[in-house]
Amino acid sequence: MAKKETLKVEKEKKVTTTKKETKEVQIYFQYGDREVNESDVNEKIKSALEEQGHKESIKTMDIYVKPEENAAYYVVNKTETGKVELF
Repeated sequence: MAKKETLKVEKEKKVTTTKKETKEVQIYFQYGDREVNESDVNEKIKSALEEQGHKESIKTMDIYVKPEENAAYYVVNKTETGKVELF
């Protein structure tokens, strides 16, 4: 008697991935009749760092906005501090 062979068929699992939508967020600081957005503040801080000779990559940046003082204070990489004008 011949041995009956069985074939094992594996079904491919269909993997579906959902594409996450990236949303652009704009943050604006308003004080009185003045306005500045978050990206402008970031650029001012980066320019100030370049003027000071900062050459390390920015790993962390904390920004403290004080519109009543027309200033944004920053701490970069937990060590370097400074201040830029907002408006």
